[in-house]
Amino acid sequence: LHRCKKFIFKQVKLNFIEKVLAATAKSSNDCPTIRINRILASTPLGDERDAAAAAAAAAAGASDDSQIEGASDAQNTLSGGSSGGSSGGSHAVILDDTAHHRLGELGQSAKSSEKLRRRLFDVHTSVGDTIFGQTFRQLKDVCASRLRPAQPRGTSPHVALNVVFVGEQVLGQAGPYRAFFSDICRELQEPKSPEDPYPLNLFIPTPNNLHRLGEDRDRYMPHPSNVSVQHLELYEFVGRLMGMAMRTHIIMALDLARTVWKQLTNEDSTFADLRCLDEALVRNVLNPLIPDTSVALDRKAFARRFGTHMTISLTKSDQSPLLVDVDGDGKLADTMRIGFDDRQVLVSVLVRSRLEETKLQVAAMRRGLCNIIPEQLLSLMTSQELEGRICGTREIDIELLKRHTEYGPDVDRNAPHIRYLWNTLEGFTQQQLRRFVKFAFAQERLPSTDEGFSHPKIRMLIKSSRHSGSGKKNSNQDHALPHADTCFFNVEIPAYSSQEIMRKRLTTVVNMDWGMSGDDIGSEQSLQSVLTGTGMQPTSSNRTSSRGTRTSSAQTGSSASMPSLGVGRPSRTGSG
Repeated sequence: LHRCKKFIFKQVKLNFIEKVLAATAKSSNDCPTIRINRILASTPLGDERDAAAAAAAAAAGASDDSQIEGASDAQNTLSGGSSGGSSGGSHAVILDDTAHHRLGELGQSAKSSEKLRRRLFDVHTSVGDTIFGQTFRQLKDVCASRLRPAQPRGTSPHVALNVVFVGEQVLGQAGPYRAFFSDICRELQEPKSPEDPYPLNLFIPTPNNLHRLGEDRDRYMPHPSNVSVQHLELYEFVGRLMGMAMRTHIIMALDLARTVWKQLTNEDSTFADLRCLDEALVRNVLNPLIPDTSVALDRKAFARRFGTHMTISLTKSDQSPLLVDVDGDGKLADTMRIGFDDRQVLVSVLVRSRLEETKLQVAAMRRGLCNIIPEQLLSLMTSQELEGRICGTREIDIELLKRHTEYGPDVDRNAPHIRYLWNTLEGFTQQQLRRFVKFAFAQERLPSTDEGFSHPKIRMLIKSSRHSGSGKKNSNQDHALPHADTCFFNVEIPAYSSQEIMRKRLTTVVNMDWGMSGDDIGSEQSLQSVLTGTGMQPTSSNRTSSRGTRTSSAQTGSSASMPSLGVGRPSRTGSG
C-alpha cells in the first residue's frame, strides 16, 4: 500500500480513511474542557521572560551556595582537617591527587546540573501564557483516547475539546473550537511583535522564506536546534493538535515545508524539495560543485577560485553549527576541507544534512499525530493529501465556495444583493477573502476540494438579514452590517441597494479583527465612526442582543463589557 498509494483512487481512499477514523473513535461524551485566557495570551512575553530570568538567577544563586557548602564539606572530609579551635588558630589543609580529582568532579557535576536546570527552566517557560502554552499545560497528561471523539449524530458539532474563553461571552462549541485552532496556528508561525518575533520559537521561516528567494517563500520549518527532550514533547503536542484537527475536520493554517509533510508520510525527499527549502544553498554552493550543471566548476576554475583545497563552515538553517563525522572516525567537526576530486562528498553531506536537520522534531510530531489517528493511515496518504486534509489551501476558490453555498428559504439566489455579494468577493484579494472566511467561519481556510466540503458537510448558508422586516426599506438596510453564526457557517447579508454599499460594508467586516464576544472597548468608537459616516445613530428601538456575538476590535487584546450598538453593529454569534 505504501508503494502504490499514489495510484489508489482518491474517492475510494477518502471513504476508507473516514471509515477507519470512525471505527477507531471513542465516545464523544468524555471530551476534556480547557479554559483559555486570550487576554493573558495577548500580553507581551518580554516582561514575563525577564521575571522568569530573574527567578532563574535567584534559584541559581541558591543552588551555587549549596554547592559551595557541599564542596567545603567534602574538602574537610577528604583532608580529615577541621577549622577553628580553642585558640582560634587554623590548620593547613593538604589534599592529595585523589582529593583534588574528587573536588573537580563535584565542581563539574554542580556546573552540569545547573546548566541542565537552567535549560529545562527555559524550555518549560518558553511557551509562557500563550494559548499554546495554556493548552499544553492542561492537556499534556490527558489520555490520547479522550481526544478521539466519535462524530455525533444530528447537527451537534464534532469537537475534540470543549473550549472556554475566559472573560468572553461566547456560547456553543464549534465557533470557539475553530477560533482556538486559528489562534494556535497564528502563535506557531506569525510574529507577535518586533520585540518578540516568534513567541513559541518552535517554527522558524525556511531559508527561502527568510531570503525571499526561490519557491515556497511562505513556508516554515521546525527549529533545527530544538532537540531537547522538552522541546520534542512540545513538537509531539503539535502533532496531537494536528491529529485532532484531522479527526474533527478543522483546517489548520499551517504553512510547513514540503519536507516536513514527506517525513510525516515516510516519503523520500528529493533535490527539488531542497530547492524549495533553501534555494540559496543550491544556487551558490551546490550547483558549482555538481558536475553536468550549467555553472559547474572544472578543475582549473576550482583551483582559481579556491586553490587546491577549500574549507567550508557547516551550519544549519538557523545558522547554528552543524556537526558531522567528516573522516568517519567518530570525531565531530563543523568544518570540512575538500579538494576538487572529493567535492561530491561535500555535496552529499550538505544535501543530506539539510533535508534531515529537523528529523527528530518531525518524528516527534508524527508520534503525536499517530496518538490520535492510526499510523497505518499515513501509509495510505501522500504528503500532498495529508497537507490538504489538515491545512486545506491558502487560496480561497470562489467557484468552489459557490458550489457549496446554500440559501435560506426566504433568500432568492438571483436577487440583486446576492449578485452584489459574489461580485464583491470576486474583487477581493486573497487576504481579504481569508478574513471574510474567518469572520463567517472562525477559521481562515477552507477545504481545497469538493470532497473536502462534502464529507464533513461544510457549506456556507446565506440567510436573510434580521433587519429585512416587511416594514424595512433598502435604505435602512444600507446602514446594517453583516452577521455571522460561526458555529454553522451562516451569514446574514442585508439587501443592500447597490454594489458600492455592499463593497463598503464587506470591506468594513474584513478589515477589522473581530473578538468572539463583541465586548471589546475599542469597537464602539470604530463602529460609531462607520455609522456616523452614514448619518445613523443606534437607538433603543433597534438594539440587538450582545449575547454570544463578535465585534471589533481584538487588535487591542482587551475585552470588556459594552452596550449593544444597534442595527449597524456587525456581529458574529458563537452559539451552536
